Amino acid sequence: MTATLLEITSSGKHKTLGVQGEGVSMSSMITIWLIVFVVLVIIEIITMGLTTIWFAGGALVATLAAAVHAPLWVQIVLFLVVSALLLFFTRPVAVKYFNKDRVRTNVESLIGQQAIVISEINNLQGNMAIGHVRYSTTGESKLENSEPFVTDFDDGFIAMAHNGDIVNSAELRDELIREGYEFKSGTDSEVICYMLRKEHYANGKSIIESIEAVSKKLVGSYALTILVNGELYGVRGPAGIKPLAIAKRGDDFIIASETVAFDVINAEFIRDVKPGEIIYFENNEIRSSMLELADSTPLAHCMFEYVYFARPDSTIDNVNVYQTRLNIGKQLYEQFPIDADVVIPVPDSSIPAAIGYSRASGITYGEGLIKNRYVGRTFIMPTQEERELAVRLKLNPIKEAIKGKKIVLIDDS
Repeated sequence: MTATLLEITSSGKHKTLGVQGEGVSMSSMITIWLIVFVVLVIIEIITMGLTTIWFAGGALVATLAAAVHAPLWVQIVLFLVVSALLLFFTRPVAVKYFNKDRVRTNVESLIGQQAIVISEINNLQGNMAIGHVRYSTTGESKLENSEPFVTDFDDGFIAMAHNGDIVNSAELRDELIREGYEFKSGTDSEVICYMLRKEHYANGKSIIESIEAVSKKLVGSYALTILVNGELYGVRGPAGIKPLAIAKRGDDFIIASETVAFDVINAEFIRDVKPGEIIYFENNEIRSSMLELADSTPLAHCMFEYVYFARPDSTIDNVNVYQTRLNIGKQLYEQFPIDADVVIPVPDSSIPAAIGYSRASGITYGEGLIKNRYVGRTFIMPTQEERELAVRLKLNPIKEAIKGKKIVLIDDS
């Protein structure tokens, strides 16, 4: 509404002197928008949750609009539009929140080249989390394929990180699509997540019963960490192809694919998760349930974990990876004894095997290839073209160290 100032003359006539602003003055609107902006910024600083910063940007633009005497409806439209644009274009990571029994869990997907943003980790709030360091074997390297994968579950969320490869994932995906499920990524992890949702919703099963039912349909390898409304589960496939282990630090339990993760944070290794085992935690104790397939599935540990994937300072199923690679080198010499001047590894993962060959043969161990530390693993790159280019960038020979010599070159892949 507006207030019109009139002057009444002695003849009964009147004339308009002026019109005052709509409802509240522009100076008042500037104050209101600034208060909104400050409150939103304070909330953002306190929560560090990336939930209000976009609206604070919208409030700031609305403040500027009020300063130039834009109508109130223009200010409101600018606030909404700018907030929406900031939300759409500047949100750097996918963040999901849920709250159950006062447990606030943050699930974030960060994508990068062997980089952990410590500031982002320090900003996360809650008492439970899962994470994933992904390489591309199924699905391209893009944000949509990063893990943990998150989707709705009951009144909260289910988040899942997966290590392995599901052979029949395409078939299972097609089946889910026919039933109306829409996929956002190209990974088999999303397939498993939707299958768990389906078993829970359609058949009214608990999370453990859902895992049991899904495991009977999966063909391939998997080790899973699953976060469901504040409850953490770990699952290892019945064949034990992919490793999974448990540790404890203080009152906190940790699940990881490699024991070296425990060493970094000073956690005490407890044991490996058994093939076909589901673990979860109640009253600060480890609870366990075995899949029905565990008894009938033959064990098939992945040899490539020992040869290539795992770090040499890890231990898998009570077998040390470094010692395994040393033994591989010794066995290699026993099968292929060669007279040479020097034993040279293709760095880095074949170094222990080369040392083992050198010790068994008595041939001098030496370096002949220098690795570019800024190039990642080449085997796990998605295409052959990328792998070949990366190898050329990755390794360069030391010509003076190899010229005119008989060489035993040890490579693991």
